[in-house]
Amino acid sequence: MELQEWFESSADKTAGVILLLHGLNNRPELMHPIAKAFNKIGFDVLVPALKGHIDDFATFKKVRGEDWLAGVFTAYNKTHQRAQLKQCPIYYVGFSLGGLIGVTLKAQGKLPEIHKMWLLAPALEITLFASLLKPLLKLKLDFSIPSKAPGFYRAHQRMPVQAYRALFEVKEVLHQQKSIVNIPTLLHIDAKDELVSYNKLKKLIEREELSNWQLHKLNSKESKGIHHMIADPFYTGKNNWENMLQEASDFFKS
Repeated sequence: MELQEWFESSADKTAGVILLLHGLNNRPELMHPIAKAFNKIGFDVLVPALKGHIDDFATFKKVRGEDWLAGVFTAYNKTHQRAQLKQCPIYYVGFSLGGLIGVTLKAQGKLPEIHKMWLLAPALEITLFASLLKPLLKLKLDFSIPSKAPGFYRAHQRMPVQAYRALFEVKEVLHQQKSIVNIPTLLHIDAKDELVSYNKLKKLIEREELSNWQLHKLNSKESKGIHHMIADPFYTGKNNWENMLQEASDFFKS
């Protein structure tokens, strides 16, 4: 974990502490609108940066899934300490890769004090297009491809194949666990998401009997062109964004 930024609430009583994680090749600033929104209503929010996502492309080319899992676990310990000090609950919020990491760590038993999660387009079930990368990763080739992430939030101009390997390494760790933990979990996704499959995610919830998981589908017509980027208010659309934040707020406070 390279950088950790706290958003501290000025409320007399802290409503909770949130660990907020970005996605693959996203700068942590992508998550700042969510952090600020929850900060205003009494939450302390920690926004870490995953290894390789702060200007160091050489590190990004060598990153492993275990690096990300270890880094987020370290960040969790900091939120746990803050929650103990303020005597309030801890919540996990993760976008895309960040969502996958949270679910994996919870399945490993490494997030014991987190009893509610909010996942935005979590990379648990990817689309057919995205899954076509997997066979190429087994060839152990070392190359990079242009990134499709929006420029302002893009950590690097190019995506090394090793970063994709690291994502699939995290998915494999999750696969090795006995089951996905069925804690109260709110999920938001655009059904036209280019990278995460809404239909596969729905089937996963049914197959794993995740009765405490609530899957909410956003209005695709409001999207500003990149359906996966629901962590950003511009791409998500005004009504989607406001509804999503309200549902998440109600969820955490219930």
